[in-house]
Amino acid sequence: IQHEENRLAVFPKREFEVNLFAVSPNIQGKGYGRKLMESYVDICKKEGVEAITLDTDEDCNYKFYESFGFKKIAEFFSPI
Repeated sequence: IQHEENRLAVFPKREFEVNLFAVSPNIQGKGYGRKLMESYVDICKKEGVEAITLDTDEDCNYKFYESFGFKKIAEFFSPI
């Protein structure tokens, strides 16, 4: 419950979101994650989605998400 309260306090209006997007370490670097994210973002654009939120942990590859136009807007504590 605390996790959900903290994330909604940062960005309460969440219509389209990505939560903890991950690719298995043994297949990272082969483009699978990029293809999945490209497909999701393309579908959202075609549907007229104005904003996609993304929650991830502090050890993520920020450059990967930034390459799709995501921007860091805040940090919040999650007990999970």
